[in-house]
Amino acid sequence: MTRALTMLLCALLSLCPSGCAKMKPVQKGAIGGAVVGSLVSAAVGGITGGPQGAIQGAAAGLVAGAIVGVTGTLIGCYNCEKQKNAIETASEHSYTPDQGYMIWLEEIRTEPETIEPGQPSKLIIKYALMGPSHNKKLLVVERRELRTKSKLLKEITPKLIERDSGTYFSEQEITFPMNVSKGDYIFRASVETEGVIKTQEYQFNITKIPQTKRYALHFSNHKLH
Repeated sequence: MTRALTMLLCALLSLCPSGCAKMKPVQKGAIGGAVVGSLVSAAVGGITGGPQGAIQGAAAGLVAGAIVGVTGTLIGCYNCEKQKNAIETASEHSYTPDQGYMIWLEEIRTEPETIEPGQPSKLIIKYALMGPSHNKKLLVVERRELRTKSKLLKEITPKLIERDSGTYFSEQEITFPMNVSKGDYIFRASVETEGVIKTQEYQFNITKIPQTKRYALHFSNHKLH
């Protein structure tokens, strides 16, 4: 392998995220997919066409791995925190054990409400879980889908997690590619456990914010803090 190719691979590897405090292995793999694609393409290009081929291959890999419409959305950190215990949750939702397993989707949204391509955003779900036995661990599946009114565009890898009864705030970081079409989209969230599933939708907008307005917002945010 040439010195130029070696330097290129090192540069690309430096783009890989160092990791998030609460990131699951599947998220690390997802966010690194585009970089892996570029590394593979670079290696093939280096073998077949020398350093110039490596550079072209890396560029092609990045395009194929990350910039393919909504399907090229990069998956970032996943975080979750327990906000209320079983007793507090049961009281809030007037839950009794004879109701069996229950799920309440209390809130789903994007942050920010209007998303700019290339800027990190979050898909947020707040939900409550209850089971007849407060001490039993519940196997929970969280699903996040990006849709239009007529079709599924992308399903974020489902999370399979053990949880206690209680109320949870869960967020998944994503970054839409720069070439995504602006307009209205739908974030569909579902939570499932013990044969019970709840689904809810939230409409959000993707737009391209002009540079001058972005700088004004940035300055305004700094003044607020």
